[in-house]
Amino acid sequence: MQESSMLKDIPVVIMSSENLPSRINRCLEEGADEFFLKPVQLSDMQKLRPHILKGKFHESSSSSSRSKFSNDNVLPEWTRIRLPLAV
Repeated sequence: MQESSMLKDIPVVIMSSENLPSRINRCLEEGADEFFLKPVQLSDMQKLRPHILKGKFHESSSSSSRSKFSNDNVLPEWTRIRLPLAV
């Protein structure tokens, strides 16, 4: 994916229940942007925000109709959801 010019800007996120440092390191070395252990927590999902913003900002800056960049019109609805944290 990272070698394709059309796909290189898409973040690669691995979600796995395998907590093996060698596997995690290999995924990151091979180009994964993030590695999350299952079950994925809300705090993990918030780590995706910069990747989403980077992709959307790149997309909007390359289009002919440049609009003002705003978090409100870029982030998917699920990134704005605030859930109570379990104790």
